[in-house]
Amino acid sequence: MVAANPKASVLYLGYVDSNSNFRILAINPTTLQVAGEANLGASGGSSMTVSPNGEAIYLSGYPYAAVTAVQATNLKPIGTVPLADQWYAAVSPDSATLYVAAGDYPDIAVTVINTATLQVTQTVPLAGVSVVFGLAISPDGSQLYLPGQANFQGTDIYTLDLSTQALEAVPAIVIGNIAASPDGTVYVGNGSGVVVFDPASQSVTGTLSAYSSGSFALNSTGNQLYYLNQQSSTLAATAPPPQPTVLGAAPTGFLDSAAYDGINNVLLAADTANNIEVLDASTFAPAGHIFLPNLNSTIPYLTASGGSGFVIYVPNAAPAVLRFDPVSLKATGNVAFLDNEADDLIFFSQPVMSGSTLYVPLQASFNGGPAGFAGSANAPATSAPNSAVAVIDTLQMKRVALWPFPGLPLFGMAPGSSVAYAVVLVGSTLDLDQIDVSTGKITLQAKIPGSGGGHVLEPGGFAGRQHHLFLGGQYALHVQCADSRHD
Repeated sequence: MVAANPKASVLYLGYVDSNSNFRILAINPTTLQVAGEANLGASGGSSMTVSPNGEAIYLSGYPYAAVTAVQATNLKPIGTVPLADQWYAAVSPDSATLYVAAGDYPDIAVTVINTATLQVTQTVPLAGVSVVFGLAISPDGSQLYLPGQANFQGTDIYTLDLSTQALEAVPAIVIGNIAASPDGTVYVGNGSGVVVFDPASQSVTGTLSAYSSGSFALNSTGNQLYYLNQQSSTLAATAPPPQPTVLGAAPTGFLDSAAYDGINNVLLAADTANNIEVLDASTFAPAGHIFLPNLNSTIPYLTASGGSGFVIYVPNAAPAVLRFDPVSLKATGNVAFLDNEADDLIFFSQPVMSGSTLYVPLQASFNGGPAGFAGSANAPATSAPNSAVAVIDTLQMKRVALWPFPGLPLFGMAPGSSVAYAVVLVGSTLDLDQIDVSTGKITLQAKIPGSGGGHVLEPGGFAGRQHHLFLGGQYALHVQCADSRHD
């Protein structure tokens, strides 16, 4: 983490070294030279706050069981405040009081700490608040602002009046990272941008496009916002085998899935900030993005066909396929293809597009527990099977079939084929099934040898071409098919 001293020209960098010791570096922001260093050992935090008078640094956050105060001038510990399950902190404008969001639902509260004595003076309960994403204080010190959730439903921007302890909530799509400007305006991250919040009217007045989910900070006057893309990885294009040379690379956020749209020559990538990024496949230049709330509630999957992009995800309780135009960046169709319980978790493996038909392998797990199959004791109260391949007509955007399986299948087929293949974990073995796509019936089955002992293919990829199948996961497997028999 990084923080700035508001009274001195010093940056502080906090990190955990290879020996699990928490360290702080004092850095000159002009020369970027290290001016001081401290090893705090087992004391540390995942959030760093500097007092407005520039005298103290406060470290808070999981997995540490105490808030640590550090002298800013010499980086020596001042003391700790034992406080379990504490997350974010904010310091009053006069630097006399430290506020820390702490506790487990339904007992989440703001703990008030005297910074001179490091003693807890008050605890202010946050009724109904189940998760807090960040914490900021108003310029006059009268209000705290907390992005979070009420009873694990939706997201809100909370305002806590410190004199009356009244708590107000304004529904807004936010995920954390919050800062209060000297003029009173509050800025909150929403996954792909920054929400502008007016505490006086208790309303969202706008959104700043930042195209990231990283942390941010305001300058001292509040007229500039500095945004950090803390999630960085690379999307690369390679030459064809046998020379897999990297031809180009594009910086992106962490990606859950990617697909190529050959009609429009663009790359589609689902990042972890609830965006579908669109890049020119020739230049890797950004061509736009689509923000989808809850895109990352489960790992989404992308595919493309006929000039349209398709994303499989769980926007609410029910799994859905969204069809979109990668050029206009507009949704062109949507279908929820499984009646699902609200407490279920949904898992997918790689979907397969053949012509205009999309095959989506999925599995439902009740409340995060073991997957229950249709008819079993732990199956949710739904008529749908818990593991299946959903068959979607993408022209009409409707589900035309649901093929049940005894586990999450990996699915593959050659383009335009009337035969598909699925690999399913049954007990401690893997079944390779040949499927008639017109009926969904299994026409041949073979056991994959050597699949016991915990060496199980993960739900990642499965591809096919005539007479050959290729399976990828923790282990790779090539299956040759001859005369309709599986060798």
